[in-house]
Amino acid sequence: MRDLAALVGRDSAEHDEARACVEEICSLVVSLTECSAHAGYLLAVLQEGSSPETPGPVDRYQVCRAAADVAHGTALLRAHRLPTISSLQVTDICTGVTENASVLADCCLVAADEAPDDGTRQQFRLCLKSVTAAADAFCGSVESLRDRPGDRNYKACQQVFGEALATTCDALAVFATQDARLTGVAATLGAAGRDALRRVLGACLGVVSPSVLACQLAGRLPREPGAASRLRLCCEAVARGSGELVRALHASCDDRGDGAERRR
Repeated sequence: MRDLAALVGRDSAEHDEARACVEEICSLVVSLTECSAHAGYLLAVLQEGSSPETPGPVDRYQVCRAAADVAHGTALLRAHRLPTISSLQVTDICTGVTENASVLADCCLVAADEAPDDGTRQQFRLCLKSVTAAADAFCGSVESLRDRPGDRNYKACQQVFGEALATTCDALAVFATQDARLTGVAATLGAAGRDALRRVLGACLGVVSPSVLACQLAGRLPREPGAASRLRLCCEAVARGSGELVRALHASCDDRGDGAERRR
């Protein structure tokens, strides 16, 4: 965030530098949200009246996240015209898409072995073939684009095979997460557990919201002169929110320690 604010203060700030800063902020926000949610969950299930989840062979979050990342990557390709995207960007996006498709394929392998009935196991094997075929077709379209850059091959990568892969991955994610026998039993939270989770996630939102706004403002800088001052305010809000998140985590840990002492 400081790097982005520093770039704003430079008259000669490069577009690529600002884009790299925004991408890094987005990745950090996603990681922070994931870590905060997991920390909040761990603190919540330790509270009195709460119990942890019972995991199943399918990790609901991993599957849904991988399908969402595939959809996001293919949407990025559709958002660009060929003259506005570099070969490196195309490679990075396509690598991320195929890696997440592989995560879903691995999920199919596990679920096909541990599904509770023959029909479900067979369906997962068919899903595996479907995702693998769609991913191979998408990779083939990327290779064609690298060898023969042009609008025709780019549209094939964008719309034909990219959209087909995203649709296939989404169908698998829906199928894999609709059976509680595969996804396990969710955690049960008591009042203290819900309070602990709410405290951590609320503090996390205090970092995420200004970070998202800062990324939006970065795109408006050439058109809105006042965006630079608002961006600096967002940076200050992120710093304050980070402090609040640390305090929320410490407070939840202290509450857990006090509760354990009382039970002794």
